[in-house]
This record gives sequence, C-alpha cells and structure tokens, in this order.
Amino acid sequence: MEKIKVLIADDVQVIAESNKKIAQAFENIEVLGIAKNGQEEYNMIEELMPDLVITDNKMPVMNGIEVIEKINNSSISKKPKFILVTADLGSEFVNNAYSLGVLNVVGKMSSENALKYAIEEFLYLQNTNESDIIEKHQVKKESFFEKILKKIKE
Repeated sequence: MEKIKVLIADDVQVIAESNKKIAQAFENIEVLGIAKNGQEEYNMIEELMPDLVITDNKMPVMNGIEVIEKINNSSISKKPKFILVTADLGSEFVNNAYSLGVLNVVGKMSSENALKYAIEEFLYLQNTNESDIIEKHQVKKESFFEKILKKIKE
C-alpha cells in the first residue's frame, strides 16, 4: 500500500515537530518535510505534491488561509487536503476555512488527540476512495457548524 504523503507547515519549531511526531505515529503516513512560512509551504506543495497538509494559519510571508486560497486558484494538478491548526477559532474564521475546503480545523492548544482524530478522519475518507464522500462530509460539517452558530445567536 502506498503511503499517504503529508507536509507540515508551522513557523514555531516545537509545534511543527510535535505535529510531525503525531503524523508519523500512523504507519501509512510519510512526512515529506516541514515548511517554516507560507511561501515555503506553497513551494513545497507544488514540488512534493502531498496528499495532506497540516498547516498553521499565522505564519510569516503568507498565512495558512492565503496558501489554501492560492492552491485552490492554482493549476496544480494534485491539490492536497488541509487540516488547519490555529489559535483563531472564531466562528467567522472557522466558517471561512471550511468554505475554502479545509477538511478540519484544530485548535492550536488542543490536545494531541484532536490532531490524531483529524488525521484519522482524513485517512478514513481517503480509504473510501470516493471524492464525493469527502465533499459530502465537508457540506455536512459546514451545516453542523452553522446550526451551532444559530443556537448560540438565539
């Protein structure tokens, strides 16, 4: 079985190494490298063509959302899925991330289990080999999030 290629992007070395360690704990994952800023992340995505990118949002040069938007608007033949690790968990920000196709948003200060779960979720969806399931999952997640926001506002 071919390994899932993962790229880590975070300008804080300790967090990047922690995320790398979590990803490498999965036997079917190969971590291709660590990007230290958004431009480096974008270049590595173009060059290495990962299946999944675990990215921070606040980084020098370009933030994670800008990288995702640039990838979405690029002519890259193989666009990766993204897990966004961020301290910004405001509803508008998270909703915007999901609308860009981010598979999962994980709080930067969350436990390791939150990132493990997000990776497991990606692997499950990847193993279904059905791209429409991933899209349906995304729509389901967005509508769930919208329901929560509606209840909060009431």
